[in-house]
Amino acid sequence: MSSKYPDGLTGRIEFNDDGDRRFATYSILNYQQKPGRLVQVGVFNGTQVVMNPQRKIIWPGGETEKPVGYQMSTKLKIVTIHQEPFVYVKPTKSDGTCKEEYTVNGVLIKKVICTGPNGTIPGQPIVPQCCYGFCIDLLIKLAMSMNFTYEVHLVADGKFGTQERVNNSNKKEWNGMMGELLGGLADMIVAPLTINNERAQYIEFSKPFKYQGLTILVKKEIPRSTLDSFMQPFQSTLWLLVGLSVHVVAVMLYLLDRFSPFGRFKVNSEEEEEDALTLSSAMWFSW
Repeated sequence: MSSKYPDGLTGRIEFNDDGDRRFATYSILNYQQKPGRLVQVGVFNGTQVVMNPQRKIIWPGGETEKPVGYQMSTKLKIVTIHQEPFVYVKPTKSDGTCKEEYTVNGVLIKKVICTGPNGTIPGQPIVPQCCYGFCIDLLIKLAMSMNFTYEVHLVADGKFGTQERVNNSNKKEWNGMMGELLGGLADMIVAPLTINNERAQYIEFSKPFKYQGLTILVKKEIPRSTLDSFMQPFQSTLWLLVGLSVHVVAVMLYLLDRFSPFGRFKVNSEEEEEDALTLSSAMWFSW
């Protein structure tokens, strides 16, 4: 393959030993809303950027000045809590390292050093411990993807975070992991922290990684068949009203037939007379 070619539509074509193009000129374009198109504000010739002083870059929002950014630390302070199976906490070995353990499938369990109070030692001193579990695996994957380092520590009071009154006053402060995050002692919470409206007003949650529904378990009753099983669909009050309405309808039919000119006291006609409706007949008809 030749490294030199005749001039093309984009100018002189030539490649170096690495296969990169020489003498290439790239246009720096900026989309500006007022013209409604891309505007060339500079060029890049392969070695340096040359900006056009007559054409300024229009930043989002119509600003001509470069927005002031902020630099985020690449080493984050992570706070977590002992909550199996999301976060397991085990003591370190005598040399300060974590014991190697494997899953049932032979996969090495990834562990990190986390500092926190040791409840097995009087006074609960802050000592290095080994943390591992689902949330720790998630943290390791996230750090590799987002390119940051971290140091993990356990929450001092062992609480997730709720608002509590200060000295019986109306002022409330957060405790637990919420308090450390809002107080600047931690940059991120990596734990099975429940999302609720009260916490969402102060911090920003990630997408849920586990959904947990609350269920109530009760003893299953053995169905029993009795003589009054047919009455179970309705309450006793409704059954009484149904029985009462049947008798009311029967009485109304009897009275209408008794006092109607076309019933018991109908006018004389050549047609064969029918038996008058009695109360018992009306009751039978209603039932």
